[in-house]
Amino acid sequence: MRVFMISFDRALVGEGGTDAVERHRRYADKTDKLNIVVVTSPGAYQHLALGDHLEVYPTNAKTPWGHARAIWGYFFSIRKHEGINLLVAQDLAAPVAFPLARIARIPLIASVHGVWWDAWFARRRWWHRIYLPALTWTLRHADAVRAVSQSLKKLLIAKGVAEDRITVIPTPVVLARFLHADEEKAREIQVKYEYPIVLSVGRLENEKGCEALLAAWKKVVSSGLKARLLIVGEGSERKKLEGIIAKDFKDNSVALLGALAPTDVPPYYRAAAVCALASESESFGKVLVEAGASGIPCVATATKGASEIIQDGRTGYLVPVGDTGEMAEKIVALLKDAARAKEMGEHARARCAALYDGERVTEQIIALWRRIARRTKQ
Repeated sequence: MRVFMISFDRALVGEGGTDAVERHRRYADKTDKLNIVVVTSPGAYQHLALGDHLEVYPTNAKTPWGHARAIWGYFFSIRKHEGINLLVAQDLAAPVAFPLARIARIPLIASVHGVWWDAWFARRRWWHRIYLPALTWTLRHADAVRAVSQSLKKLLIAKGVAEDRITVIPTPVVLARFLHADEEKAREIQVKYEYPIVLSVGRLENEKGCEALLAAWKKVVSSGLKARLLIVGEGSERKKLEGIIAKDFKDNSVALLGALAPTDVPPYYRAAAVCALASESESFGKVLVEAGASGIPCVATATKGASEIIQDGRTGYLVPVGDTGEMAEKIVALLKDAARAKEMGEHARARCAALYDGERVTEQIIALWRRIARRTKQ
């Protein structure tokens, strides 16, 4: 099985901060070849050979048309020299991939990770509102659609995608890394920051609710509770967040740690008392699975993804999107009741270990690829 994938995950071209390379190596090892084109802005991104069966190519383009041109160029070159019998397109790449699949007479799997029909997406770029109908049409006509959550499947059905074309498979998580995190490093982190830690992990982008999280944290601090908020991740909102932190948190209760290597993140989860996520939109929420596997409760906005992962009141708390007061109250409640937080964390660990095992999920993805690849007409 020779797979051509289109992705938006720049960790694959060296930006780091996630386990994307490791995850895609596992996919590639179960194929004859996995070639991935990553949508990137102009820069120093280069073609990378990441294993015997995995190669990654950047688009290095400024415009949507430039990205499409690069994708098409890579596709026809690889098809000519190596052959392709399955096309996998992530989210917004699906409309670009669809004509390629039809010209080459190979099946297309559209892998949907985002809730693109939410308001936050339409606000980001003027052309997003124009592009959404094309995305919806493509998802209706793709050979198969992988959704990362049941709630996303329901949304796709509401958008006219046939239910029998949709397979729900979450994002694989290497649970062992979080179930057995380095306890010594975790203790070092706790000593360094002195007070109980609330951890937030994710891209520093508007839809991740970073400003709302800081607004909630301001209320936590005003309650008189001594604690530290550690934020792991990078993104376009960093400078704005640095300004807010410098203005509102002169007590050094907030630290932006930047993007950490995947192997460096688990001890931070283990060191934390609570995980917090204030996203406007989450179709899945891998961070919540990582936190749960680490044995800590989460306080998260009630997005579609979080509502599937968190059992409200049992493994964590769900709060309305944008309700910074409720988020602050739940964080404070868990920090004040260590026994309750520990009990919730234990429930979260058991639930995540049972539902989100990375090896099992990877096998489900590969099984879907193989089933659809058999339809190749070449």
